[in-house]
Parts: sequence; structure tokens; C-alpha cells
Amino acid sequence: MAESPHLGILFVFNRNMLYNAQSQEIMHMERPRFFSVREDEHIGQLRQFISSNSAQVRFFDVLEESVRELCATRHPQLRDDKETFEQVFSFFLKEYTGGRPVSLCGVWIYYPWSGHMVHVLEPDMFEELRTARNKNLITPEEQRAFHDTRIAVAGLSVGSHAALTIAMQGGGARMSIADHDTLSLSNMNRVRSGIQSIGLNKCEAVARQIYEMNPFADIHQFQNGLSTDTIDAFLTAPERIDILVEEMDDIRLKIRIREKAKALGIPVISAADSGDGIILDVERFDIDPSLSIMRGRVDHLDLSNIETVTGAELAAIITEIIDPEDVVPRMRASVAEVGQTLYSWPQLATAAHVAGSALAYAARMLATGGPLKSGRTVISFEDILSFGSL
Repeated sequence: MAESPHLGILFVFNRNMLYNAQSQEIMHMERPRFFSVREDEHIGQLRQFISSNSAQVRFFDVLEESVRELCATRHPQLRDDKETFEQVFSFFLKEYTGGRPVSLCGVWIYYPWSGHMVHVLEPDMFEELRTARNKNLITPEEQRAFHDTRIAVAGLSVGSHAALTIAMQGGGARMSIADHDTLSLSNMNRVRSGIQSIGLNKCEAVARQIYEMNPFADIHQFQNGLSTDTIDAFLTAPERIDILVEEMDDIRLKIRIREKAKALGIPVISAADSGDGIILDVERFDIDPSLSIMRGRVDHLDLSNIETVTGAELAAIITEIIDPEDVVPRMRASVAEVGQTLYSWPQLATAAHVAGSALAYAARMLATGGPLKSGRTVISFEDILSFGSL
């Protein structure tokens, strides 16, 4: 880490990391490159980088605009007094730059996957402005707690919406994400991404979007997905997480990761699709170590050999966990058609977005000590809007 001598801010340059399941090591991955141009050393590095990469770089200088907006958020009483605001802003800008050219303030950030070079505020001011419109729906104390909470998201179809919504609200600045799969065109009925990302690992796709919202995020990628051998590292490396968002498809891993989370006292939140709605589960292992996993629905089963269970036996376990009464009729009927008339079970963007919002809300409540109890909640548009069952 390098500390800015001007603002006392810490820059963590090795942010984006990948967990290598074979070597069980965390490895550095493609990430934004930072040039903190209040430091002479970085000015030289920036000039050399631009000289060597001028054909690939597109510049977006939003720093002065951001300083103006930051000034406006700090002086809300001047919202309708433009003349006075301009006077205040002139002083504010001079104080910010300290007599330096604006181009030699802030941080220049290069995104290697797009070739974009963006000029932004230093991390503390950047985060202050980026979350300014959260106040007072989220208090400053809650915002800091949410920001500092370490969150892991396993499974990045529905889970991608949770990760992105959490990041958008300024939460989980240190986040671990896991998925072995790559984006396909059929994913894009529910996953927010462009066709240029087809074939890209889902971890990388999500990490890029988070970095483009918050370049100072600290993201750890498990691009090989999870296995019984890597669950422990996912929950504890490089440090123990505070919240697990579980959105994997593999029922065996869903069980094993809950067993480990329970042992570590980590709360688990998850959401399953049900037509346009969702089924949200909250397991507060952090406050109730005796709580059964999966709402106690697998307590009577022998899970010691779950990795070897297949076919009808596995289907029976899934039925135990997912109460058919919570699932809309069209979804129940569709699941029966998988492998016959349907390639896979259907999922909708409406459900994925609702899941992302519900999971982000639950994560924020956990991070800030808000009221959130263990249990299941069904969010159904059919029930809420009285359209009847589909």
C-alpha cells in the first residue's frame, strides 16, 4: 500500500484478485491502473503510459465537474443561489487544488478492458460524492458500516444483481465473488451485460461493472467457482467475510457452504426465482449458532455422503428444501419439462432484479444492525398486485 502524503489516503494497488483452485492461492488479475498525480512519481508514470498507449486510450476528465458537485452537496443552502454558489465554488476549487493545475490533482484511472482513462476524485471524496444521494435514507454511520462490511457472493446469475446493487449503494467495498461459468446469450434475459461480454467469465464481468462504479473497490475473484475444497478459502481468505450471499445452483454446495458458514457464525442470505417473484431466505448464524441450516428441512437427512447422491434421491432432497407451495404454478410445471421440452429451468429479469434488491436490502440490514430475522419471505407480484396466479 502507498499512502498519499497530501490527503492521508491509502491506495491499495493490488485490488483485483483471482483464487486459483488448483494451487489454492489468490492471484492478481486484470484491474484498473491508478495514477495519483499529486505524487511526482505517478506523474512521470502517467506520461510514460500515455506515450506508450496513446492509440488505445480514450480520456474522460470528470474531475472538475465532480469537484463542483461535491461543493454543491456540501453547501445545499446555495442550491437556488447560483451567484453565491459560483463564488463559493471558486474558493472551494482553489482550496482543493492547492494551486496545482486541475489535471495534476485527483486520480487518473485506466481501465484496460475498455481503454478508458478517467480522471476522478481521491477515494474519500469520491465515496462521499458517490453516496451523497443516499442520505438520509442511509445515515452516514450506516453508510460507513455498509462500506466496510466484507461480503461474499457465490453464484453470479441472480447473484450478479445482488453484487451490483450492493456496490451501487456503496456497500461491500471488499467483496469476494465466485462463479465458474461464462456469459452466454441466453443468460442475457436476466443478467445485466452486453453481447460484447459473451464468453467472459461471470466473475470478470461483474468485477468490471463494479470497478466502473467504484474503481477503489477491493474485489477477490474465484473464477473456477467453488468446491468442497475451496469453500473455506472463499469464506476466510484473505480475511473472514461478514455476510454470505448464496446463489449457487449445486444443491450439494449450497448445503456444504451453509455448514461452514454456520460453524464460522456468518449469516447467509439467498433468493430463489418463482416466476416474476422470489423466495428470500435469511439464516442468522451470527446471532443463533444453534440455528438449523435450510430452515431445518434437511435435519432428518444423512448429509455425510451428499456429494455422491444423484438422480431421484437428489431430487427428493431438493423438494425437501424448496417448498412447492411457495413456487408459482408455471414454474412448477416448467421444472418438470427440463430435459424434455426445456433446456433449463426458466428465469426472468423481473425476478432477478427483485432478488438483487431484496438481497442488497438484507445485506445492508445485517451490516448496519437493522431489524432482520431468520426465516423465509415470499415476494409475489401476483399476490401484491392481485393479478391472480400464473
